[in-house]
Amino acid sequence: MTIGRVVLVMLNEPFPFGNTNGRWGHALVKGLAERGYHVRCLAVSSRPEWAAGARELLAGPRVELSFYPLDAYRQTGWLRRKWRTLRQPRSYTLSDGLRRDLDVELTRGYDVLHLDPLWAGYLAKDRPRALGAVHNLESVDLRGVASPSWRLRATRRLVARAERRLLTRLRHVHVTTDRLAREVAPLNPAAALHVVPIGLDASLYEFRADDPGSEPLIGFPATMSWPPGRLAAERMITRVFPRIRARRPDARLLLVGWNARTALAQHLSVPGLEVVENVPDARPYFQRLQVFAYPLPQGSGMMAKILEAMAYGVPIVTTTEGVEGYGIRDRVHALVEDDDDAFAERVVELLRDADLRRALRRAARRLLEEAHSPETTASGMDKVYRSIAGSP
Repeated sequence: MTIGRVVLVMLNEPFPFGNTNGRWGHALVKGLAERGYHVRCLAVSSRPEWAAGARELLAGPRVELSFYPLDAYRQTGWLRRKWRTLRQPRSYTLSDGLRRDLDVELTRGYDVLHLDPLWAGYLAKDRPRALGAVHNLESVDLRGVASPSWRLRATRRLVARAERRLLTRLRHVHVTTDRLAREVAPLNPAAALHVVPIGLDASLYEFRADDPGSEPLIGFPATMSWPPGRLAAERMITRVFPRIRARRPDARLLLVGWNARTALAQHLSVPGLEVVENVPDARPYFQRLQVFAYPLPQGSGMMAKILEAMAYGVPIVTTTEGVEGYGIRDRVHALVEDDDDAFAERVVELLRDADLRRALRRAARRLLEEAHSPETTASGMDKVYRSIAGSP
């Protein structure tokens, strides 16, 4: 079966140095185009420079991009925005312009409508050959996490209900890990679940074969408004970093991310801690790290920041949650520990052992290139698309 045209709706620009899903989106579009697909991509844009970067990197006859500013929804009335949020939480990114253009594109013919991530699934209703994508589930990410206010509790209930409703309207669902497939299956037993890991274009990332210097700097970037990212930062600051400093008093901690200083305000005076927020590009901060130490306590799906550390050649210490979906082997591609004290020990071990750092970074980069490239991403999605195009 020949599959030619994919209409792809994304809630981020397919730009590898922008938002998290943009990294995957770039690898997906690039891989599909190289495989011979024509990709018509309609993407929400939060930053014009990321949209411009996507156009430059993905320029070619097989890719057609359109961007819709994230702030377009503010042009609608306040009451309408609130009503839409109650009826369809997180749908504010889907502007009227995007919806109209999508209708036009679908009348021109298509083989598969790919809606990525789950919140784009609002556009799946009554659309044949639609594929929804689940990169994470907030109901899983926040399981067991206390909400300090009634407003946050109400929001969580609203979002969890919306996730369930979106999933029940999809006949085909792309999930990035087997664990997500197990979480989604009970919510929609009739859906066909397709497991394809996310990818990254390693050719765009300058691999560092050796340490950037002698400074024992550890840390990670994360969006602190995303609860798992904030929980990982708080765990590092309050439970893991003190154990590391007890063994290596010269160790320093670097945390970077959107709203980082606001979210971590009560910790800013911790000795050895540097917090940087709202940077447009995380590359310079990856390049400073001697160890990527990411004690993620919980969170579903694959963490793009792990792929980035693998691409840059920053040796990794993380948790079982952090390596979900990667095929990472402990002490081959990264060090994996869940206990606070053991995690701190592994970080200190890695700081002391240059040979181990070198071995981990090289093995991780090979794994990235072999299992998570645009080519492997497109190969996995090609099988999914063919099964959808051939379904009634």
